[in-house]
Amino acid sequence: MNYEFAYVNAAGNFVYKVTFNVYRDCFGGVNVPLDSEITLGVYTSDGNIYNRVKIPLIIKNNVDPPGSIDCDIFKKNVCIEYGFYEGFIEVAPNTSGYQITYSRCCRNFQDNLTDGGGSPDQGQTYYCKIPDTSLKNNSPTFYGVPSPYMCNNDTTSFLFDAIDKDGDSLVYRFMRPYQGGSLGAVSPDPPNTIRLDQVVYKPGYNYLNPFGTAGYIDIDARTAHTHFYSPQSGRFVVGVEVLEYRNGVLLGNIRMDLQILVLDCTPNNAPDIGSDKGSRFTIEAGDALCFDVTATDPDGDRVKLNGRGGILGSPGSGPTISGTKATFRDTSGIPTATSEFCWTPDCDMARSIPYFVYFTAEDDGCPPKFNNLDVEIYVTPFVGAKKLIG
Repeated sequence: MNYEFAYVNAAGNFVYKVTFNVYRDCFGGVNVPLDSEITLGVYTSDGNIYNRVKIPLIIKNNVDPPGSIDCDIFKKNVCIEYGFYEGFIEVAPNTSGYQITYSRCCRNFQDNLTDGGGSPDQGQTYYCKIPDTSLKNNSPTFYGVPSPYMCNNDTTSFLFDAIDKDGDSLVYRFMRPYQGGSLGAVSPDPPNTIRLDQVVYKPGYNYLNPFGTAGYIDIDARTAHTHFYSPQSGRFVVGVEVLEYRNGVLLGNIRMDLQILVLDCTPNNAPDIGSDKGSRFTIEAGDALCFDVTATDPDGDRVKLNGRGGILGSPGSGPTISGTKATFRDTSGIPTATSEFCWTPDCDMARSIPYFVYFTAEDDGCPPKFNNLDVEIYVTPFVGAKKLIG
């Protein structure tokens, strides 16, 4: 769930557009259709109800998972139904901001969560926070189809990054998802006081060990690059949270509550990615820096190569810059893709901390795999010529 500031109306109230994307497992058929509308709970910062707002279902369809749609393992095990809800909320000016929730029960069976005697009874509560309304903030937004599938006994990387149109700094971490609703109230009205009950794990599992103690997960707080390993197949709940900072001050957060399907399948090899000149550079302001980035897939699959970062003008990877942007063209190829990065920082762009650029290679294997290259660029002050001869 995320939001976007829309406008201040004639009454002086702040209007936000709220959007909610849901991807659900439809393998084996769906007995319960997506709700035609959902009810949001809008709460003040102290957790008291401010308003209840209904927003409609705008789009409903099935979508392909990342990777090749020709994967036999996908055809036999994967179905993803997508729903998109959108509507507007109106709130009075408030320096403490607001909280938005939506609850729905129930999840399908998850190997790492408890259930009601064999029948799943834990739902989901989706959440986002609006800071001080005078900031007219826009929340970060996850992008892409968050439908990760992986093979057991194989380490896999996923990219759960987000974009932020305000250019705020984003920090990523794993979190314990919220539950919501019940078998007796699958789509409850938002209560008078906010409820953020957390899911209950089976013994041996928690949000940092969603695959059990024999499994493994990690996430890069800056880039959202992850690594997952599970020795067993099954369905597992994992939560990812994005914290939004501006000038070092926490504004709010959004959360992704997702199911990872671990399949008993033959692992796919991740593509290789690298630069022809390394990954750490120091240049003087005003000087040009160019290098090639190449991605190659060892299995001969098609590989997509893309770049992002503040100096490329793509929000979400640190604040965007106001000076000259770098250039890099996203591309793809079989089994290799190459593109040139070039940047000439302006004379006033020197600073003590580096500029970061992130490159990602993704193949269309079964299941698909990612690899990444993180580049640091230090820009020193412009010096110019030490001597003029004329």
